[in-house]
Amino acid sequence: MADNSKTLFMEYKGKALVREGNNICYGNMSDKAVLFLLITSFKKFGGHDIPDKILIQIISTDTSLPFHKRILKQGEKNGLYDAFDIGMAWLDRHNS
Repeated sequence: MADNSKTLFMEYKGKALVREGNNICYGNMSDKAVLFLLITSFKKFGGHDIPDKILIQIISTDTSLPFHKRILKQGEKNGLYDAFDIGMAWLDRHNS
């Protein structure tokens, strides 16, 4: 049974996946790095706004570093699927 004293997050492949507004964070803070996605623009499709341009960042979980030095890798993709796909590959490489 789940421990209700902890905040529960949606998980994907055993790691927390959290979205707040245009920010998506994926990973465990106990790992070396986490994936951060920032939706920078949207496009209309079927009357809905869907994410278009996505900033991808692999961020170190070492809080002793200044934030600008915690960004290990950065890029941009069109579409959430492509951004999440490449971001997960980068994250796996950094955490292995």
